[in-house]
This record gives sequence, structure tokens and C-alpha cells, in this order.
Amino acid sequence: MNMRISNKKIKAMIILLAAGVLLAFLFPLVRGNTKEQYNSIAQTEISRPEPRAVRGQTYNEILVVYRYFNHIRAGVYNDIGKTLISEEAFAAIDTEAVKKQFGAMAVLKNGPRFWVMDEITGYYNGTEKTIAGYSMNQPGILNLSLSDLNNRTPYGLHQVIRKTTYTFKKGEKVYELVSDQNEVYTMQSASREVDQTLSLTDLDDLGSRLDLPDGWIYRVRVLEEDVTYHIDGIADVIQDEFQNSYQKNPSDKKLGGRT
Repeated sequence: MNMRISNKKIKAMIILLAAGVLLAFLFPLVRGNTKEQYNSIAQTEISRPEPRAVRGQTYNEILVVYRYFNHIRAGVYNDIGKTLISEEAFAAIDTEAVKKQFGAMAVLKNGPRFWVMDEITGYYNGTEKTIAGYSMNQPGILNLSLSDLNNRTPYGLHQVIRKTTYTFKKGEKVYELVSDQNEVYTMQSASREVDQTLSLTDLDDLGSRLDLPDGWIYRVRVLEEDVTYHIDGIADVIQDEFQNSYQKNPSDKKLGGRT
């Protein structure tokens, strides 16, 4: 019996071994996060959700982003109902440290922000997490693309997975963007990330500061009746150049009011 291994076989074994090592190295890069990490932002339904009065209230938000192959999504975390993080403390949060803490693809700060609706009811929540030493809820999941992470283009559409009811009360103001296709987006929250002095009263004149797409308008309306917007699934959300967030109104809603 010939125990000698030919040079051709040795070369083939070396090639196979090298391919295996290369595959073991490349696979985690192609896959991104593990399936367990990606699923760690899954949500469960709240049995008895209660509406929360929020108009004018400040909050902070952090997005913890995971990628599993070509799927990218972020757990949306905030301090609503928790101890409010001061603006100085929020600015000091090290996103690289948070990214390392959770093994995330990226971590983004979104805030400080304040609500411009009257009441919010959330029907789902993820696992509460301690982020940079602060206890935070997870009210939503945000679907993202690579371009979303690298370039937060104003008026670009983002999709948020959530089940929420937003209520705007009679006699209160709503701040809207109307597209060239007559689609209406109602502001849900305003941001102090770009303009640190922005207040609720400043929103009346915000339109003069916006560089809107052609055919779009900004308008302020006073409601003649209570209006609710209920989302169960995908919410279409855009932000202006000041990172104020607007949710697209359901097509069956007609918003009554005066400008």
C-alpha cells in the first residue's frame, strides 16, 4: 500500500484548509450581528396600555442598530416614564461605549426632543435596558438602510414598526408638512439637537426656516375637534433639517381645523 501523498493532493488540502479559514473569517463580516443580537430588540404587547399626556415634555432617544445579513433595524430607546437625562448628561453619553456594550453595529443619539402631541398610547414595548447607566424603555423598532446610517437626509422617508395612538386635542395646534402629492405629515416631536433653543412657541414660524422640497408647504392649524392617529404596523416618518419628526397621516383621516 502506497502511504505517500502526492504533491497535488497536498496542494488541494492546503487550498481547502485556507478556504475554510477564509470562510470562517469572512462569515461574521457578511452576517453582521448574530441572530440573537438582532432579535434582542423584539417587542411584546402591553396588556393594559394607558394614554400619557405629553405635549411639551422633553425626552431623549437612543437608537441601537443591528444588522443580520442585509436586514438592518434599530431598537428605539427613550427615557419617557424614567428619570429624565439632563441635556449635559445626554450629550456626554459615549456612543462607542454603548455600541461595545451591546455588540451593536452602530449607536445613534436622537435628541433632546419634546412632544408636540397631547397624548400618546403605546401598545408594545421591548425589554427595558440600562444604557450608559440610564434606564430606558424601547417603544419602537426602526427599519434602516446603510444610507440612513451614513446620511440623515432631510425629508427622506423612514419606516418605524410600532403600535401607537397619537391624540391631538381640540383647540390645540398641529404642525404639518403637506407634500406635492397632498400627503400630510403631522409633527409628533421636535428636536433640540440642531437648534438647542427651539421651543413649542417657535414652531409657529418654523416654516420660514425650512428648505422644503419643491411643492411642499408647512402649515400650522388649530383643531376644531379631537383627532387621533392610530398606527398598527408600519409608520412612515420623515424629519426636516432641524430633525423634527413628522408621521404620515393615515389616508382615511381628514384633519379639521383652521390655519
